[in-house]
Amino acid sequence: MPRMLRSRSRGASLRKLGPSASIGPLRALGEIRANIKEVTGLNASAGISYNKFLAKLASDHRKPNGQYVISPDMGPAFVEALPVGRFHGIGPATSAKM
Repeated sequence: MPRMLRSRSRGASLRKLGPSASIGPLRALGEIRANIKEVTGLNASAGISYNKFLAKLASDHRKPNGQYVISPDMGPAFVEALPVGRFHGIGPATSAKM
């Protein structure tokens, strides 16, 4: 039976994965997504980056069932290309003002 990972936060970080993290973040992430699909039947998207803000953007980039990596080299260009409304915490009213 697959191991079910639980997290109180909406997004789990690789620091919380324990032994799976030693196999590498991309493979661990693939296994977690496969586990979610097998146990719940639901798709999951995931993002990897060097900070939580970019990891959330990466996860949104490949929804509904994919994963994406934003490396430190890609980070600035990735953020510059996004419309302001794609940033977490920026709603329609704030986006319209910017």
